[in-house]
Order: sequence, then C-alpha cells, then structure tokens
Amino acid sequence: MSPLPLRLVQLSFSLATPDQYGLVIALVQRARIRLLQFGTITLQLPASQQLMAVAWHESQPVAAVVASTSNPHCAWIRCCAIDDIAFRDHTAVLAQLAHTLIAHAPVTCLYYSGDSNDRWFGEMLVGVGFHPHNAIIGLQRQTSLLLQDAPQPALLQRLHETDIATIQRIDAYAFADEWLKNDYEINHLFHSDTVAFHAIIADQSVGYAIAVLHDHGSLLHIVRIATVPEWRRKGVGQQLLAAVIAYGQQIDTTYISLNTQHDNHAALALYQRAGFQQTTDYHEVIAHATSFAVNLE
Repeated sequence: MSPLPLRLVQLSFSLATPDQYGLVIALVQRARIRLLQFGTITLQLPASQQLMAVAWHESQPVAAVVASTSNPHCAWIRCCAIDDIAFRDHTAVLAQLAHTLIAHAPVTCLYYSGDSNDRWFGEMLVGVGFHPHNAIIGLQRQTSLLLQDAPQPALLQRLHETDIATIQRIDAYAFADEWLKNDYEINHLFHSDTVAFHAIIADQSVGYAIAVLHDHGSLLHIVRIATVPEWRRKGVGQQLLAAVIAYGQQIDTTYISLNTQHDNHAALALYQRAGFQQTTDYHEVIAHATSFAVNLE
C-alpha cells in the first residue's frame, strides 16, 4: 500500500543552515518535480551565496525553493524541488516556501524571471504577492549583415577571468543591484568558448563586453555588455558591440544574440542601429520585498 499523501500541517518550514545544504542539494537531484535555472551552476554556488527555504518532514527535506545572492540586497529564486513523495497540494507547499523566503531571507528583495515553460511557478509566486518588476527581451542579428563603421574612442583589449574586480567595478556603476553578478557567476562566464573585451580610456577600463558561443558555434550570445555612465552615448558601447560582431564574422558564426530590459531604451536604440531585431524570447521579471527590507524602514 502506498503511503498517504503528506499534508501541510505535517511539515515544518525554515531556511536551511549551511550544514544542511548537502541534504537540500541531494533533494533537488532526486526530485520528482524540479525547476532548475542555470543548471548545475545553481547547485554549485558557495554556501555564502545560497538561500534555501526547506520543507521538512521529521528530519528529512521533502521540498525546497532555492535563491542565489549576488549582493547583500537582492536574491534571485533559481530552483524549486519536491521529493518523490505525494502531497495533497504541492502548490501550497511551494507557496509556503516562498513565504519562508519573504519572511526570513536576509536581503531586501526577491526576484524571479520565468518564461512560458515555467508559467505555473511564476503564477504561484504572484499568488503570494510577487508583482511585475521588469521584462527581459531577446534580440538577434545575422552575423553577416554589414555594420557601419563604429567610433573608436577607446583602446580595446581582451578581458579575462582574472579581471573580475574590473568587471564588478564597472557593473557597480552600470547596473541596478538586481542585475549584479557575484564572483562565482562572473568566473563561470569565462571558458574556451568565451570572447571578451574591455574599453580603456586614460588607463581606466570604462566598459566591457562578454560573449559566449552556443549551438555548436552557430550562435554567439552577448551575455554581458556595460559602460560606465560618464562614457555612455560617446561611442564606447557601439565600439564594444562592433568588436563582438567583427569577432563573430571572423569565426563565421551565423547569428549574434543578446538580452536586455524591455524599457532600456538607450540600449535598444544602440542594438537596433546595429541591425538587431527583437525575437520571441521574453522573460517576465517579478519581485517581492522581504520582511528584512520592511524592518530597515
């Protein structure tokens, strides 16, 4: 006879302590229901960058929602998992886990970015109070399209994984808190299929671009492009973008793609002038302030 389904009242909910992370990761790996963004990178993050809301049955984790932190202010929900065990209402279990993060996560805001494939999870988060924050859209161009000559205000040099401090310094000026990346995430942008440049003016790095090959070399995706505010609209971003496109032409990739916020009008104008067109790639970003943020007020 199969066991009776677990009910919400039979579970306890808490943030996992670092010594419990191994149990939670094992749960995710064997889960019957699992949503895992960014693959194994999500599970390999250091303990200092993990927030795990866990449902426990007796001493065993049976469900979890995992968020990753890039800075002391923001965490992105990256994963949910439910053990190979029956629940009367797994949506209610996940909702309670989301409430646990909202109540106890030591950051000011939680974010989630989904698409049509995980709409069910986004709808659950909206049900516990997450609200629209932004949207990420995709753009793409054929690599072979001609590109007008770009201005050359900066000296471009190759950027490497050893330049994490440079990347984070530019990011701190270029991005809002929710778009910042931690050391581990930046380091994982660099591998054999990565090309990256930074723009140098007066011996200072003022911008950079990082792109990675996908789909067996047919697609070059720009995963990160940034310019410090005082050098925006002065040709640095255009120069970096042109350098990535030229590299794509050199290696004969078919397409170049990127993502940006739907309301980043300056960036959209730059990309559209360079021949990028919007695709069907669309990711809604939803957010919820935490109790920690409320207590700071």
